Amino acid sequence: MLFRSVLTCAIFAGHDRRKSSVCARLRSGMRPAYPCDSAGVAIALHRGLPAVLRERNFRLLLTGQAISIIGDAISMIALPFAILAMGGSVGQVGLVLGARAVPNAIFLLVGGVWADRLPRRLVMLTSDLVRGATMVAIFAVLVSDHGSIWALVALSAIYGVGEAFFRPALSGVIPQCVSSDRLQEAYGLLATTPALGKIGRAHV
Repeated sequence: MLFRSVLTCAIFAGHDRRKSSVCARLRSGMRPAYPCDSAGVAIALHRGLPAVLRERNFRLLLTGQAISIIGDAISMIALPFAILAMGGSVGQVGLVLGARAVPNAIFLLVGGVWADRLPRRLVMLTSDLVRGATMVAIFAVLVSDHGSIWALVALSAIYGVGEAFFRPALSGVIPQCVSSDRLQEAYGLLATTPALGKIGRAHV
């Protein structure tokens, strides 16, 4: 019902007839009988979002995290096939993937300590830069004629360390992005983002 009202308002946003009365109805939660202006559309969309998504900083954080998780999920599928294509064995695939997981677990506590001592935004940006550069290097190894499994193992380990620093910083930066009364909702929404990784793997 609200979606229809929003569409109606968007289509006839240029009309001036009865704008004020319609927008007043929209703000009060009533279905408008006539179109309203773009401000009314914005109000309708604003009300349709969870409260925490009305905060711009958290929206940006959540969007970036969702995109990152989907990218990670796709890379975790593509990497084993790429290793097999370059002549690697199933055991070597496990070695490369394990090289990412083990340092991640080992350095997670260290990452938490540094995330508390340094500006969390700096930690997150540095981690993203390290992981981005690592993925570029992994791609270069895979497409080169002289790529080796041990190079992939080393790069995967570096990626895992970068991720270990990112995750504690992410948890700590959320209170800086949202108001205190919306923290629980913010953590809840972020907890749903790993499900996007399953969607990404399902469409590869």
